Amino acid sequence: MQTQTSEAPSSASFLAEASKRLAMTFDLQAAVRCMTELSVPELGTASLVFLLEDEQTLTHLAAKHVEPRREHLVMGLLGPSITGRRASEPVLRVARSRQPAVVIVHELGLETALLVPVLSRARDRVVAVVAFLSDGTRHYGANHLRLADDLVCCFSLALEVATMYRACKCVVEDRQETLATTVHDVMSPLTYIKGTAQRLRNLEDGIVDVPSRTELRTRLEAIDSAASRIASALTALLHATDLQLDDRHHRTFKPTDLVPLTRRAVAEQQLLARHHSILLRGTPGSLPGTWDECQLDPMLTNLIGNAVKYSSQGSVVDVDLSRDDDDDGGCWAVLRVTDQGVGIPARDLPFVFEPYHRGSNVGSIVGTGLGLASVWHTVRTHEGRLWVDSVEGKGTCVTVRLPANAFGRPLSPPVV
Repeated sequence: MQTQTSEAPSSASFLAEASKRLAMTFDLQAAVRCMTELSVPELGTASLVFLLEDEQTLTHLAAKHVEPRREHLVMGLLGPSITGRRASEPVLRVARSRQPAVVIVHELGLETALLVPVLSRARDRVVAVVAFLSDGTRHYGANHLRLADDLVCCFSLALEVATMYRACKCVVEDRQETLATTVHDVMSPLTYIKGTAQRLRNLEDGIVDVPSRTELRTRLEAIDSAASRIASALTALLHATDLQLDDRHHRTFKPTDLVPLTRRAVAEQQLLARHHSILLRGTPGSLPGTWDECQLDPMLTNLIGNAVKYSSQGSVVDVDLSRDDDDDGGCWAVLRVTDQGVGIPARDLPFVFEPYHRGSNVGSIVGTGLGLASVWHTVRTHEGRLWVDSVEGKGTCVTVRLPANAFGRPLSPPVV
C-alpha cells in the first residue's frame, strides 16, 4: 500500500524559482520545456505537456523523465499526436471539465498521473494540459495538488506571453517585409535614372552654348550623385531588415495590359545595357488581365535586369511574351526571359527563390540576392506559376505564368 509523502516541496521557494525561470523565456517551445523541467522531480517521476488545439485534438509538446535515458520512452509512448489513443481520453476529460484529476497509468509503466488543465488568463478556455506522472513511491495529496495548480498558473502566464510575443513578431516581420520589398523595387527605377543621367553626359559636346553646356553638366552630375546617395541609403536600410517573403503584402489589382508594360521594361533596360541586345519576341497585340501593375513593373525589371547582369557583353537576352489558353477555358500570360549567361549551378537551383541567396558562381558581380525572391513574391500574390531552367555556363530561362482571367487557384511552389 502506498504512503503519502510527508510534505510537498517548499512551495514558496519552489514557486519563486519557477516564476523566475518561466518569465525569462518568450518562446513557446522553450516555455513548455521549462515547465517539464520544473515538474521533475518535484511533482513527479515524469512530466508531459499537451497543447489543446480543439476539444478533440491534443498535440504532445514536450516530455521529461527523472532518468534521462528513459525520457525517449515516455515520448514514444504517446508520440507527436495522441488524438484517438486511449491515453488521450483522461487528458481530454480534464480539458473539458477544467478540473484536475488523478488517474492510473499502468500502460505507461508508471502508477499514477495528476492531470491539471492550463486555463487562459480570462479563464474562458483550456489552452493546455500538464500531466505529472509518478512511480509507486509517490501518492498525490492535497499539498501536491495545490502546488501543481500554482505552478500551472505561472505556466499559463508564460504561455500567454509567448503567444503575444509570437503575434508581435509576425507584425514586425510583416513591416520588415513591406519595407524590404519596397526598398528593393525602388532600386530598379533609381538605377534607370542614374544610367540615363550618365548617358546624357555624352550629349554635352553637341551643345554650342557654353553656359548651357556647363549647366547641363552640373545638373547631370547632381542627378548622378543624388542617385548614388539614395542607392547607398536604401542598401543600408535593406541590410537592416530581415526579409521573409509571404502573401501578406498590400495588393491592388486592376485591368492591365501586360504588352505595353513589357515593351517599356525592355526599352528601359536596353538604354542601360549598352553592350547587350534585348529582343522582344512573339508579342501579341495586347494581353489584358487583372493584375497589380505596381508589382509587375519591378518583376519585369528584375527578370530582364538579372539576365543582362549575369550575361557577357555582346550577348543577347530574349524576352518572349505569349498567351496560353488551357483546356478548362482559362487564359494565361506566359513570360519567358532567356539569357546566355553564367547559368546557375545545380546545387544552387533549389534555393534561387530564397531571399538573399545568390549562385555560388557569381564571382564579383554585385547583387543582393533579392531579385528572384521578389519575382516569386509577385507571382505568388497573382496566383501564378514560376520556374527556372538553367545550365551552369550556358544560360538561364525563367518562365512566369500569370492567370489573366481567374483567381482562387491553389498556390504552387516555384519549380527549379
